[in-house]
Amino acid sequence: MAAEKNLYLWMESRVPEVTDRYTIEALRAKRQEFARQKPHLAHDMSKLRIASLQALAEELNLSDDWINDAFEVFYEARQKITLYDDVAACGGWHWPCLELQRCGVVL
Repeated sequence: MAAEKNLYLWMESRVPEVTDRYTIEALRAKRQEFARQKPHLAHDMSKLRIASLQALAEELNLSDDWINDAFEVFYEARQKITLYDDVAACGGWHWPCLELQRCGVVL
């Protein structure tokens, strides 16, 4: 939800045509309906989100030059995580996988 909010705030200033027409809840419902219509994208949520933004741009007769930036805003916010104390105590999130497994993180 925080990632969606970040994206919506970003769109307010970059593509206000979207946020003038749709609330964040309406955009979520629109994306969910789009997902139902495109079951072949169900396995790849990133492609689904990008495709739904492209459909939104087409619907509102907007260029698509904002879509990649919009997705990056969402993706960056979505990747922010807070580790549990016992994971952080292992030295944080280190690669390679063997290091994670040594700390008890199951991949």
